[in-house]
Amino acid sequence: MKNLITILLTLTLLISCNTNKKDDSGMLLLGLLTASAINTGLFRLNLTNAQALGVGNSSTGLSTGSSARSLPSNNLYSIQPGGVITSGVSEGSGTFRVEKVYPGKNSVYLSLIGVRIAGGRQTFCPLAKAESDGYVSCVDPDLRRILPLPSSLNRVDPKNNDPIQVDTNDGVYYYGEKVFGSPLLYYATSSGVITTIELPPTDLQYYYITSGQEKIVSHVQKSDSVRYLSVFSGNNRIDLSNLSTNTWIFQRANGKYLVNPGLEAFVDDVIKEYDPSNNSVINKIEASGIPNYDTFNTASFAGRLQDIRKILEIGGVTYFFSDHESCHTGHLRRQLGNLYRYTGDTTLEWLGIGSDNNNQTIKSIELIEAVGVNKVLVWGYTTVTTNGTEGATITQTKSDSNLSLILFDVITRSSTTLATYTGDSIKISKIEYSPGLNIAYLTAIDTNTNKSITGRVELSNNAVSFTRTVELNQVAPIK
Repeated sequence: MKNLITILLTLTLLISCNTNKKDDSGMLLLGLLTASAINTGLFRLNLTNAQALGVGNSSTGLSTGSSARSLPSNNLYSIQPGGVITSGVSEGSGTFRVEKVYPGKNSVYLSLIGVRIAGGRQTFCPLAKAESDGYVSCVDPDLRRILPLPSSLNRVDPKNNDPIQVDTNDGVYYYGEKVFGSPLLYYATSSGVITTIELPPTDLQYYYITSGQEKIVSHVQKSDSVRYLSVFSGNNRIDLSNLSTNTWIFQRANGKYLVNPGLEAFVDDVIKEYDPSNNSVINKIEASGIPNYDTFNTASFAGRLQDIRKILEIGGVTYFFSDHESCHTGHLRRQLGNLYRYTGDTTLEWLGIGSDNNNQTIKSIELIEAVGVNKVLVWGYTTVTTNGTEGATITQTKSDSNLSLILFDVITRSSTTLATYTGDSIKISKIEYSPGLNIAYLTAIDTNTNKSITGRVELSNNAVSFTRTVELNQVAPIK
């Protein structure tokens, strides 16, 4: 009798999956999971003691033919206290492949490449949601696929690097294609109500939803084929830029937005500020007179504000990480990473990463992340200074192969080297910080084996460790 009930529940879910049936409240009946259907061969995430979720680094996808019995295992992992890595699934036999994890406050969203439910039946669920108890449901039954945003455009905030964005209310914005329809931007509330974000006929480049629900959108308008960086608020539209070059935007803690509108013919390289409270736009920073920052010359060589790759807010102060071309000789261009402090809301001040006790200094930043009060983790190429003087000129090249992980205090300008890897033996590609745990998770490549490795920095004692048991291409803190 128990098996018969399980079969009937499974058939009900499969029928719902094919008809996209909803109940009167608009909630999805088919779900990849529901609490009442946990025994139907579906799955539940292992979130009980999880501090983070990891996505396995595997290119193998779900097969679509009759080889269901040879399907790969699920590629989601649960990272437990101490860095222990276990399966990300606690219950169920469904098979799915995760592309990326998007943590919210009380929920976790998953971008799925493919899903097989009970009996090896394949269903479309490109965007799923796990509640705090681990049970998973499909966000949008009509969504056929999530569409990628162009990767060649310059963006400084990870939030708008992605076609999926989770807001502070655990709702989710997503850019995708329905079973019938053209690519559009959608929003699903935490309770499952789905609305369409209206935009003019346009090709979306990237987007940013403000805390006041204004939509800041980079798009190519089909009516004139011009790329705009625009703000949509109700029926109002403000074009911050109509240039064809790279642009970026960043929301500050004060609610205002820093905007680089793009560069045209190496002129008018400026940072502007957009204030959503009164829809005003003013100039803030011109790309001139900035120490250690090259300016335009006759060789068409420029250190540009466009080259800012990350913006950090630390203790109410804004910092810029830029990998502009600097310290050139004979017009030899070198991509080098530097840190700048945004002072007086009008200028940028270069911050050399001060020498540690062994006079080791970062000469080119590769990655940087804020990790608590006044501290940043800096990953970069190192050199040894002879004087250790703050702000001393350093010959910036990448001829040395040593890479170090350094904890830098932006106020005292002091450095502590946590780890050094000679000969490019390890290259860190991403740093994810969890304020609640005071742990920084590292995604890296072991160049000796060319395999992905996962690390963690315990900021309570500055201990750095790596594990090679599972190859992960994303580690997402969920606490």
